Order: sequence, then structure tokens, then C-alpha cells
Amino acid sequence: MRSIVLLSFFLLGWLSLSAQVNNNNRNRNWNNRRVPSISLGLEVATPQNQFNNNFDGTPVGFSGQFMSNLGQSPFELGFGFSWLSRGTVSEDIWIYEGVDDFGDEVFDRGEVDVNSNIYTYTGVARLKPFAGAIQPYGDVIAGVRNFSTVTVITPDNTEEVETRERQHGDFTYTYGWAAGLKVRVASELFVEGRFSSLYGGSIDFVDRESIQIGEDGGIIFDNVSSRTDMHIIEVGFSFEF
Repeated sequence: MRSIVLLSFFLLGWLSLSAQVNNNNRNRNWNNRRVPSISLGLEVATPQNQFNNNFDGTPVGFSGQFMSNLGQSPFELGFGFSWLSRGTVSEDIWIYEGVDDFGDEVFDRGEVDVNSNIYTYTGVARLKPFAGAIQPYGDVIAGVRNFSTVTVITPDNTEEVETRERQHGDFTYTYGWAAGLKVRVASELFVEGRFSSLYGGSIDFVDRESIQIGEDGGIIFDNVSSRTDMHIIEVGFSFEF
């Protein structure tokens, strides 16, 4: 009887020790694994230097990055995309619909929105020393930036479709650096914060304060030429797979 009890305790102890070792190995492998990731987040930009003097506002929007690991090294390569809104100017207008059977001009009510946006497309090189539950990293960034202004005319008559027209668009280069931190909250899910300092070349863009909309939907505006340096704060989530 004593032998059976001792054997049972021995077997239980061995099983418990084996399970603990296997669990530690799994955690060690999990914490050290390096895999591709996708990050999505909301961002707020603060114009800097000349751009701050020529634009009064705080662009907001969203961004994303896809990063691919270079084996088990601490280096990653990827690309990013960002959309920022510089604001919208809206006005109620009369929309010309044509003439009726009596030859009289026909107008309908509608709304015109003038949307000014910033689109950024970048390549990213990242140094991420640690691959565990807490992951600080640093990025080197280079790419292109597009300032675009589009009008959207929406008739009050729901049977009519809205029309879009590009009013102005221009491209320039951008480059800079970023620092971020990812913290694991689930097996493949992280919360992430990121600060970027991006320098931008000179570009012509629509001066939002100069936009005038006529009753017929006609748009009048002035252009501004400026460099486009920005600081950007991003908060979001990252998914490893």
C-alpha cells in the first residue's frame, strides 16, 4: 500500500514538473517569436515650422502599417499609409437641373462639401530589440505625401446621385523617424502608441480660410506654398500573425 502511495506521489510530481517545464518553454517561445504584424490607429498631427505658420488647424485621421520580420533578427521592413483631414467647408446651394417643358430653368436644393485631405504613403525600416510582452521600437521613414481638395455635391433629392470633383492636388516627399511601444493584451493583440516626426517638402495646397462657395456651387480659393513638417501622435492596436 505504501509503495502504491509513494508511486502515486512520484507520478503526480513528475507530471506536474513536466507540465511546468512545457508551459515555460511555450511562454519562452511565445515571448521570443518574431512574426509579421499589422497596426491600425487614430492619429493627430501638429504642424511644425513653416507649415505651422501657413495652416491654422490640427489634422486628424487614421493610419496603418504592415511590418514583416527579417527572420529572427530585431530588424523589420514594411510600409505605411495615413489619411488626415484638414477640414471640411459646407454650404447649401442651388443645383441647376435643366429646363422644364415651358423652357424655364429648374433648380433643386443641395449641399456642397469641400474636403481637404492629406494622404501619406511611406516605406518603414524598424529596429525592435525585444519580441516579448513589451516591445519598444524605432523607425526610419521615407515616402510621398499628397494634399488633395475635392468637392462633393449632394442633392436634397435622394433620387439624384452625388457628384465629386477634384479641385486641387499636389505631391511632395516626406521623411523622418518614429518611436513607439507595443504592449501585449492578448495572445496576438497589442495596444500601441507611436510618435512620429516627419519632414515634408514644399507643396501647393488650398488655403482653407480662403474658400468661397457661390449659391450655384462654384468654388473660389487661394493656394498656399509651404513646407509640410509635422509631429504625429498615433494610438491604436497591433495584430501579430
